[in-house]
Amino acid sequence: MSESEKWIIQINRINGDVIIKKLQSVNVIDSNFKIYSRDDSIFIPLKQIIENLPELLNGYEFKIFEVQENDENLKDRKLTHRKSLKETLKKIIPLEYHNILPRAFDIIGNIAIIELNRDEQKPLRSYINEIGKVLLENHPNIKSVYEKASDIEGLYRTRKFDLIAGINNTETIHKENLCKFHVDIEQTFFSPRLAYERQRIANLETEFNSNGIIWDIFCGVGPFVIQISKLYPKSRSIGTDINYQAVELAKKNIELNKINGEIEFYWQDVKEISTFPNFTNHQNNISRFIMNLPEKSIQFLKYLPPFIQKEGSLLHIYQFNNKINPIQEAKEVFEKELCNSGMRLKEYKFSKVVKPFSPNNVMTVLDVIITL
Repeated sequence: MSESEKWIIQINRINGDVIIKKLQSVNVIDSNFKIYSRDDSIFIPLKQIIENLPELLNGYEFKIFEVQENDENLKDRKLTHRKSLKETLKKIIPLEYHNILPRAFDIIGNIAIIELNRDEQKPLRSYINEIGKVLLENHPNIKSVYEKASDIEGLYRTRKFDLIAGINNTETIHKENLCKFHVDIEQTFFSPRLAYERQRIANLETEFNSNGIIWDIFCGVGPFVIQISKLYPKSRSIGTDINYQAVELAKKNIELNKINGEIEFYWQDVKEISTFPNFTNHQNNISRFIMNLPEKSIQFLKYLPPFIQKEGSLLHIYQFNNKINPIQEAKEVFEKELCNSGMRLKEYKFSKVVKPFSPNNVMTVLDVIITL
């Protein structure tokens, strides 16, 4: 291959994170050029073509095409590089405060969320409006910048926010994994940091997608089951949440994503689920459970037995665990409560640390098959 010849691999956006990690593992991505997306595809510049690429990406569809170095399909990373938030803020914040500058922020739809309320960040309070303006100026798609004004709290797991720049509107439409979601950051819980985990759950090819009903027990605005239904239109799903606002947005998100599959959302307290008339038909018929309430999921295991299929059901359960041996702790806590709830562990299918949560704790997930 001459110096002017370059190669680009085209993949489906839904598999982007997985394939990029595989290509990184063999150091074949050309970092001089930008990875970019168009429609439903992601385009990744390659340093070279490797012989075992079909084996490396076995099971995934991809196309490779040749371009010249001056081709418009190649985007120079140096020319399009966007400075990090910390690099940008160093221009407006005095040198003595650079060590306490925030390194990153969350984006939900057209809303940026930044954290500046830690005790050590008090010297930054007088610059808060300037920080908000910098975010708006450097990110044209952002219309509102909010600061976290409280911890996640209460029955609905929500938090308060203070507007520091832009339009005061806490409702937005967030795009994730080829889906769109109505989200109200102050009325509902939604974390963009779980995008990859939701993609993993949605992509899972398993017989439990079709031999029963998928139940997202703490569904929020519906990102798990809507993404599953998008990929598996023949699947049947239900979502429950105690937060009325979240359930109403979840119902809107069915229409927003033009879901053809069968999804039903219910405003319901799981503690009262066994007496809910609409759920009598679901007894012994739930094939997959999703329990994403990491601080309390374990406490709700005891409500699952009436709904487990005779041959077993697949459970995805999230917990907060100590960062020292988190998976071991997650399994020990889970197995103890499973036994106390009259269920048995049939098989562990998968486990991992999803993300950091606090200095001492991480969020974990266990994929397990459970039976009575």
